[in-house]
Amino acid sequence: MLVRVALTVIAAIAGLASACVSREVHSYPSRLREHATELQGRGRATIESVDEGAFEVRASTRVSISQRDDGATLTREVTIGELVAGCDPAAGATPGCLADHVVERDTVVGEKRERRLGAAVTSIITTATGVGLVGLCVVQCDGKDVAIGSGLIVGGLIIFVLGFALH
Repeated sequence: MLVRVALTVIAAIAGLASACVSREVHSYPSRLREHATELQGRGRATIESVDEGAFEVRASTRVSISQRDDGATLTREVTIGELVAGCDPAAGATPGCLADHVVERDTVVGEKRERRLGAAVTSIITTATGVGLVGLCVVQCDGKDVAIGSGLIVGGLIIFVLGFALH
């Protein structure tokens, strides 16, 4: 009996956790270069990303960049701080600014996490169905635990209705 309740709780937690999603955020080295002063001074800056709008990046975040070297393209990892070190946003291209000497392509600069209500509701409804079915099994299989089984069935129905109300 206790095992069934524990499994139901674990299923509920896993279901709700599935509602949290993360996406990569992209920007260009030139956009990072525009904020070199902030990144070097404060260690972070709010930049315009390719797909997520304004996004805060940190100088310590590692990014993958590509450089051309004798006709070949070399890819390596550096921190955003290293990428914009020596850059002057007010000046043109500078020799000490790595951002001026890399291939201008969108680069992953962070990760954005968010909750999706639809996924959460689906998880709630699925969990509620599982709780109700466990309750039904308790009543049917263990005849003596009718109160616990009935409580699980009612609890499952309440969660089920709540899930639809949130949607």
